[in-house]
Amino acid sequence: MTQYEPAFIREHADRLYSQAKSTTAIWTIAGIIVGIMAGGMLGILLFVIMQKVAAPATITPLFAVLAGLIGYKLGKDIALDLKLKAQTALCQLRTEENTRRVETVPQMIAQARLQSGA
Repeated sequence: MTQYEPAFIREHADRLYSQAKSTTAIWTIAGIIVGIMAGGMLGILLFVIMQKVAAPATITPLFAVLAGLIGYKLGKDIALDLKLKAQTALCQLRTEENTRRVETVPQMIAQARLQSGA
């Protein structure tokens, strides 16, 4: 049977917080890369179709910024979710610790009564 391990829960919460720290940056960078690729392709397509020389040079940075902002927002949301999961695990751990203390109070009272002879 699996044993209860509070240290594992704390370690898991620490890992979630570590992931949350890097998530926003990773998603922002991924968004910028996707934006550069999408903007570059659209710019080249417009250049081929419309023969506009500046199309790739103007569209690519705009797409990179837009996709970077979208990636940043997604990364912040995911980081918030990871932090919430970590806090939920820590809250459950604290609840269990407090409940365990409350369970021992009646036992301590019963032992004190037995020792005092009451």
